[in-house]
Amino acid sequence: MGAPDGVKQNPKMAGSNLIDCVPQSGMCPVACRDCFYNRPGWYAGEEREPVVPNAREAEAKIVRINSGHDSNIEKMHVLEVAARYPHHFYNTSIPDVRFFDAPVVVTINRDEETDPCLPEQVRGELARIMYVRFRLSPSNLGRAADAVRAWAGQHSIPVVLTYMAYYTHEPPILTEGERFGLEHDGLSGDPYIWKVRTANEYWCASSSFIASTHRLLERGAPGLVLTCGTSTSSLCRDCGNCELLYYRTVLQIGERYRRPPSTSARGDG
Repeated sequence: MGAPDGVKQNPKMAGSNLIDCVPQSGMCPVACRDCFYNRPGWYAGEEREPVVPNAREAEAKIVRINSGHDSNIEKMHVLEVAARYPHHFYNTSIPDVRFFDAPVVVTINRDEETDPCLPEQVRGELARIMYVRFRLSPSNLGRAADAVRAWAGQHSIPVVLTYMAYYTHEPPILTEGERFGLEHDGLSGDPYIWKVRTANEYWCASSSFIASTHRLLERGAPGLVLTCGTSTSSLCRDCGNCELLYYRTVLQIGERYRRPPSTSARGDG
């Protein structure tokens, strides 16, 4: 069902060419650690009703399907809602890109303290992947380097570093050796600080930690390691990665960019 005029939209995307769409209702069962969608204070309300922009609201926008929920959950329903938008892409943390009719962003470590998903573990065509999202923390820099080698180094798929924001516990601390190495890349002060990010308070990565870790990890695949937002802003209007990589992926897919038969799609939820 379409949303009424004036549907509440994600403040993170304000002023950008992106607009949020969450076709499902209720908490996301994937339950990634410290997920902004499942936490109290989600921008669209504690009831977690669907957020579905109408044609006027989505006009000339790229519709971001499931910035918080998961597009592999209730997949048939998600595909049906997405079909009304000329430009859209999907988000999922389940390594299955089959049946999606548009570019897909895959979060490869929904639990940031475990090994990331590797390309060979993905079901479906890697060409559909717009980028992979790696949830970075002070305690998984080695896993991040492994992800950069596997995805960007071997398959030229961009890796976007999304810095963990904690609200259930304090962030992990850097080892003495990691801090020493990052100081050579510009780290100064505490890697995490308590502040408001977009709408709610979290332990957030400092601008110094973001800049120094990006500098470190980009050496593994120059030009293919990006950050979600900038070192000083988490807002989409100051970033632009999703817009750039969306159109790049559409062009790369070319003639293979076709809507699959919806009757074949099966969700995990």
